[in-house]
Amino acid sequence: MLIDFVPTESGVSLAEAPGFLKAPGGTPAIVAIAVSRLGGRSAFVGKLGDDEFGHMLAGILRIRGSTSIPEPEPPWRS
Repeated sequence: MLIDFVPTESGVSLAEAPGFLKAPGGTPAIVAIAVSRLGGRSAFVGKLGDDEFGHMLAGILRIRGSTSIPEPEPPWRS
């Protein structure tokens, strides 16, 4: 699972972008969330870092209905 940083303005280079939005990404996580939304049971198998990003991603999996959510692990960081 990863975090995509999406520019807030289109048509400019990344260096010229005034800001970015963070969005959860990574194919395994997206598939787990999609299966859950379609009424199936899903689980994410992986690791999350023990930092703000890892805790944010665990919260997103929890809200979206994934049945298996890894706890962020110290000392790893995202």
